[in-house]
Amino acid sequence: MITTKELLENSKALGRDNSDIEFDKFENPRYDLSQKKLSFKAYAKGSNNKLYKVEVAFYDVGPDGLTPSDLGQGKFPRPKNLLDKNIKVDCDCVDYTLGGCLKGNLHNDCALYTDKVLTNYKKKTDRPEKNAENTPYGCKHIVSFIHCILDAMK
Repeated sequence: MITTKELLENSKALGRDNSDIEFDKFENPRYDLSQKKLSFKAYAKGSNNKLYKVEVAFYDVGPDGLTPSDLGQGKFPRPKNLLDKNIKVDCDCVDYTLGGCLKGNLHNDCALYTDKVLTNYKKKTDRPEKNAENTPYGCKHIVSFIHCILDAMK
C-alpha cells in the first residue's frame, strides 16, 4: 500500500493536482473496525455533466475512543492526520481506468477494486504505454476528493 501523502505527491508529479471539482453527492462515511478502514464515497461532476463515482479508503485508522455502540450508530473516527495513513482509491472516470492510474494502483495494492477490463486489455496502437513505471496515483477527481476529506477533518 501507499500513504495518502505519497499518493498525493505522485499525483502532483504526474500532473493530477487539486482542481476545482464539484461534488454532487457525498455518502455517509463508513468505518470498519475489523479492517480499521475509514471509507468515503462521493460523486464528482465531470465537464460533460456525467457523474463519476469516487471512493477513498484510509487504513490503520483506530476507533479513537469510539465504542462499538457509537460505531453501530454510524459515528466514525476523525483522526487529525490522514496523510500518514495507508490509502486505497477508486474512480470510474476514463483517466483512472484506462489512463494508467488503475494499472499503477493495482500493481502497488492501492486500488480498492480490480478491473477485469484492464487485465484483459490488449494494446492496439504503438503509442508509448501510459504509466509504464506503475506509479500509484489518483485522477483529478480522487485528488480533489482527498483534499475535501482532509479539509473536513481539520
